[in-house]
This record gives sequence, structure tokens and C-alpha cells, in this order.
Amino acid sequence: MSHRMRGWLLFLAAVAAAPAPAVAQPRVGVKELYAMALEQDPAWLAAQKAWQADSQSKNIARSEMLPQVRLNYQNAPYNKQIREEPQTTASGRARTTTGVRHYDSYNGSIGVTQPVFDYGAWSRYRAAVEQGYMADARLRDKEMELAVRTVNLYLDLSLAIQKRELASHSEAALREQLKVNTRLLATGEGTRTEVLETETRLRIAETETLACQDELDVARRALAAVVGHPLTRLSQLKTEVTDRFTPLPLLPTSYEDWQKLALTNNASVSNARHQVEQSRYNLSAQKAEYLPQVSVYASRALSHSATDTSIDRHYDTTSVGIQVSMSLYAGGRTNAARRQAGAELGRSQYELENTLRSTSNELYKAWKQSAGAAARLRAYSLAVEAAQLQLNATQKGVVAGQRVNLDILNARQQLFSARKDLITEKYNYIRSWLMLHYHAGRLTQEELKKIDRYFS
Repeated sequence: MSHRMRGWLLFLAAVAAAPAPAVAQPRVGVKELYAMALEQDPAWLAAQKAWQADSQSKNIARSEMLPQVRLNYQNAPYNKQIREEPQTTASGRARTTTGVRHYDSYNGSIGVTQPVFDYGAWSRYRAAVEQGYMADARLRDKEMELAVRTVNLYLDLSLAIQKRELASHSEAALREQLKVNTRLLATGEGTRTEVLETETRLRIAETETLACQDELDVARRALAAVVGHPLTRLSQLKTEVTDRFTPLPLLPTSYEDWQKLALTNNASVSNARHQVEQSRYNLSAQKAEYLPQVSVYASRALSHSATDTSIDRHYDTTSVGIQVSMSLYAGGRTNAARRQAGAELGRSQYELENTLRSTSNELYKAWKQSAGAAARLRAYSLAVEAAQLQLNATQKGVVAGQRVNLDILNARQQLFSARKDLITEKYNYIRSWLMLHYHAGRLTQEELKKIDRYFS
């Protein structure tokens, strides 16, 4: 056996005996990270506060139609009055007399007003109810959006880890091959060109590994910002996609059925629909400025020395009546406000149509990617198998003298690319399946559990 053949056999044995990358302990996955995000993500916490604020709009608007009770009381224990009066004496001369009085005074009243007819208040209340529905839809959308962000960032981190492992494994194999090339060159069985070819590929692989490490660090930091933890120990995360990766059954199967679900359950569509209704009630509120407002009222007032002309006089006054008010002219404000509200209604209607179209397009994109995932995964798996067989055959061809070093380098690069494409396609499928359920408004904890089962 020649030195060249013995060297290649030693290289093949070293590659075959190389230890596989260590598998991280399965501890924290999608479910746990999402639970952390619900507690720590500032965007989600801000959305909850916004929902709490918007939820009070209905109570504020309803108060305009309920009785209004006001109490006023004033007590002045010290009052001083200086009074000057002109007088005429018995001789006919005019003079001024001055008098000083000290007295206490008080004045108290309580009044109740109940609107009887106020179409503007009723319209504003209905608009506030729609705003509450919008707040509910926005909160539901923010919750699902948080799940999407958390899962996507988790997938970014997991994919970066697996790409780094692939790059490290490829780099290690090239180092072994470089050792063989160097040894064969020293014994006169190899060439300087083969050493340079392998060394060039090795440097490229080192660059790929460094790039993957940078990508991993960025992904880890982004996920940590959402879950509120530094994630310094990646071994605590589930980051390995299971080998038995099978696409989930797509139920329902047709796009039309998914579209019906989206039109019914999508939070953005629901928010846009309620926005149209709110704009319609806002327009009604502006039109109500042309109508009268009718209220009934009752009041009672007690006063003592309340004015300069009622010193030492006590009054007990009770009033019950009806009040009608109506704007006759407001400088053109009413007409301008009505036209403004009409334009806002038209804008909200066009925004609803835009939301429907964009949601349908995004839904179709996610459905198409999910429906065709099985075929693509089979194709990528076959590509990996073919690339592995090609590498094995090329290695045997080099041993037999039928192939050269460059053929092995090319075959190894093809295998690396095929494996990376297969892993990337798995993650693309998970993302498309995730977005399909998000746009359909069906992204719940159960869907996150299904995604979590893909990782170990």
C-alpha cells in the first residue's frame, strides 16, 4: 500500500471517529420562553396598560347620560360692610352718614340634572363601546404578536446554533484533511497545490464559523431582551430540531377555509371593522349638534346674608324644572366638524379594505409555504443523501487514484450547503406554520406546544 493511499485511509478513519456535537439538555423551550415574555416584555406590558386606559372610555362616555349631582357650599364667618348714605338735615343741609356692620354669611346648594334627550351623548357612548371592542382586539393581536416575536427570535437563535455547529464540523473536517495533505506532501505523495486548496477552504470555513458565532450572539441578545433574562447558558435551551421532522397536518386543508377563519378571527380585521363603526358613531355625534338637548333638574339652596342686599335675611329656595338648549350658530364649527367626521369614516372604510387585502395576501403566502413544505423537505433530504453519497464515492475515488483533492473539497462543500439548506427549510416551515395561524387568528398556547415538540 502506497503512502498516499495509507494517508487517505487514516484521514477517513479520523473523520468517521470524530465525536458528534454535544446535544444540549432539553430544559427550556418555546412554552417557557413565552411565559417569561408575558411577564417581562415591555411592549406587551405597555399594551396591557393601553388596554386598561381604553377600557375606561365607555364608562366616561356613559357618565354623560347619567344624573349629575353638584354640591356647593360657602361660609364666611367674617364680613365687614361700610355703608355711606346721603342725608338732609332739618335745616336743609346735605350730609353723609357712615355706618359699619359686621356679620357672618353662608350659602349652600345641591342640584341634580338628568339628561332626557341628548343624541350626541348617546352617539359618543356607542363610539366608546366600539373603542372598547377595538382595545380588546388590539390586546389580542399584541398577545399573538408577542408569541410570534418570541418564537421567531427563538428560531433565530436555534438556527444560528445549528449553523455554527455545521460550520464547526466542516471546519474540523477540513483541518483533518489539511493534516493529510501536509503529511502526503512531506512524503512526496502529495502536491503543494493540494495543500493550498485545502488551506483556502479551511480559511473560508473559519470565516463562516465566526460569522455564525456573531449571528448567534445577536440572536441571543435579541431573545434575552424579550424574555428579560440574559440567556448566558445556552445548554439550558432546547435548540436541536428533532431528526424525525414531519410537517403537521394542515387543518383545514383549503385556502378558502383558512380565509374564512381569518375574516372571522383575525384581530387586525376585527379592529378595523370596529374602527369603521366608531367613525360612524362619531359622525352621528357631530350631526347631533343640530338637535336640541333636553334635561330635567331639581335643586335646593339655603343662604343667609348671601349678598350685600340680603344681610340678615335667610332664604330657602327649591327649584324643579326642564331645560332645553340648542346651538343656533357656532361660527361654522358644526359644519366643519361634521365634514371632518365624514372624511374619517371614509378613511376607516378604506383602511378596512386594505387590512382585508393585506391579511388575505399574507395568509395565502403562509398557507402556500406550509402546504408545500412536505415536498420541499423531501427534496432537501434527498439532496443531503445524494451529497453524502457523492462525498463517500469521491473519497473512495481519491484512494483509488481516480479523484483529486479538489473533488473532495467540492463534494464536502456541497454536503455542507445541502445540510444547511435542509435545516433552514425546517425553520422556514415552522415560521410559515406559525404565521398561518397568526393571520387566521388561531395562535394559542396549544399551537406553541406543537412547535415546542419539534425541539429537544
